[in-house]
Amino acid sequence: MGSMPIFRLWRGIQFMGAQKSASDRQFRGTISYRHSPLTTRRFSMQHLPTWLRSLRHATALPLVLAIMVGLHFNPLADTDAHAQGFGIFEQSSCVSSTGGTAVANSCGDGSAIYFNPSGLAETSGWTFSGGVTNIIQFGDFTFDETRASTDIDSPVSVVPHVYATYGATERLGVGLGVYVPFGLNTRWPADFEGAFSGFDNNLQSTYIQPTVAYQLTDRIRVGGGLIVALGTVELNQRLDLSEQVADPVTGTRFGELGIPRGTAFGEGKLESDPSVGIGGNIGLQAKLTDRLTFGARFTTPIDIDYSGEASFQQVSTGIQLPANNPFGAPAGTPLDAIVEQSFTEGPLVTQDLETEITMPAQLVAGFSFQATERLNLMVDYQWTGWSTLEEVPLDFENSELDNAIILNYDDTNNLRVGAEFAIDDVWTVRGGYVYNTPASPDETVTPLAPESERNRLALGLGVKPLSGVELNVGYQFVNQNDRRGRTRGAAPGQEITTELNDGLFSVDSHNITATLTVRL
Repeated sequence: MGSMPIFRLWRGIQFMGAQKSASDRQFRGTISYRHSPLTTRRFSMQHLPTWLRSLRHATALPLVLAIMVGLHFNPLADTDAHAQGFGIFEQSSCVSSTGGTAVANSCGDGSAIYFNPSGLAETSGWTFSGGVTNIIQFGDFTFDETRASTDIDSPVSVVPHVYATYGATERLGVGLGVYVPFGLNTRWPADFEGAFSGFDNNLQSTYIQPTVAYQLTDRIRVGGGLIVALGTVELNQRLDLSEQVADPVTGTRFGELGIPRGTAFGEGKLESDPSVGIGGNIGLQAKLTDRLTFGARFTTPIDIDYSGEASFQQVSTGIQLPANNPFGAPAGTPLDAIVEQSFTEGPLVTQDLETEITMPAQLVAGFSFQATERLNLMVDYQWTGWSTLEEVPLDFENSELDNAIILNYDDTNNLRVGAEFAIDDVWTVRGGYVYNTPASPDETVTPLAPESERNRLALGLGVKPLSGVELNVGYQFVNQNDRRGRTRGAAPGQEITTELNDGLFSVDSHNITATLTVRL
């Protein structure tokens, strides 16, 4: 937001941090602070508006500042979340090994509950299956100006899946599955510039799905299930003092009082309780010829209303005020002491929070072709309706903090091809390839979920060591194209455009999946 000249109160402040340690930053007529040199300009108390000149006594400052911050504090201004990045395809090692091509060909491990519920119609007896996927993410962000890089610090994500199915009759199959189709786990160093967009973030949606399938004719089967979605969200973000409004009357921000952009004075943590949404998953398989099968699946969008808690923690700025400062405080007064009351009695106390996120619809169609007795070829196409996510509202107990996370997603497309070859009755090898388009447009690629077009290569091996027992292991290398993005949101009043992009994200991952299946 632009401002009148009268509000440029600490015009030109030169940072002399090169001569001081971080613990010895002081305002001395000019401000001593690390980094970001600005030109030096004179400051006079006559430049101050009346409301600020009246603050001559330090004893009143904490309360007054708390009131000012409380009236116009926006802790998540212009936060973006992205996602094709939080769609997960590894709900079975067998399916993952073929790149996720399973809509027209079931693996027989119960994962058809997710990939195509109609596949349960061919179930015989009891089948129990369970496993995990380990997602190992690595990469960095490289700044345009300095060419300095910061490594992503995401932990290994462990994504479980469990299925139980039963062939009630020759035509009727039932089952229960627990799987995770959507998840996000990104972590960056807290002192990274991008921490103002988010530095430790986690979103997970676990689907619990009872399912029934029926063989209508010798060539057509259908199936479906009710989905109970359990969701949790956690977002950690640094708060920038320069962007906060200091004067509710004039709209003057702390950045206009000489506080430099990127001055962290607090951290916000938004954490939801487990929340529930309801949806459905339906599918169809049709045997077109003795060798060719068509399959299709549709998973409904699911709205999840989250409620939880927002908590805030103060972070030291290391700044000391000079003589004749705009707050009328004695020289040497820590700026942190002025801001502190906002975290104890002001707007930044722990409080309730509500939000809503829609897990997108999915439509999948594909073919399975039995090329030989031992070789099966598969191809799938998937559309995901991310464009319904334009923003996520954030409703705080203190309504003055209400905000919205801007998304502006596009729908995504996913093409998968896979092959399965049975070496003999014990060993099976698999392989596949996947191409994904991103959901986030060019202007909203940030550290929260730095996504791009993706190419996945998949390999896997299956073994049946005992009668009724099968172990499958799979590996995917997710090669994500490098993509330009930004570490910060727009400044107050500034539009979000690609001109804000200040560097290059390079992020890939190794996905390792194992599933054990027992048939009785």
